[in-house]
Amino acid sequence: MDQLKEIIFGSVLGDGKLELSPKSKNARFGFTQSEGQKDYFVFVCSFLAVISSSKYRVYAYVDQRTGKTYKSQNT
Repeated sequence: MDQLKEIIFGSVLGDGKLELSPKSKNARFGFTQSEGQKDYFVFVCSFLAVISSSKYRVYAYVDQRTGKTYKSQNT
């Protein structure tokens, strides 16, 4: 459990985020990584699986300035 806390705290200080919806009393942890960091993302998600109820999603979007398509994984 200590390792899980360290991963969450470290992620919040880095690429993670805590979101609080207007109707909720509890925060939701979110984590996003680019496609190039997929191995690290899956590693973190494997630790979060014991407290997470959902699988990660893959998103793709087109940058309007450059026309390039970028993919990312999100929890």
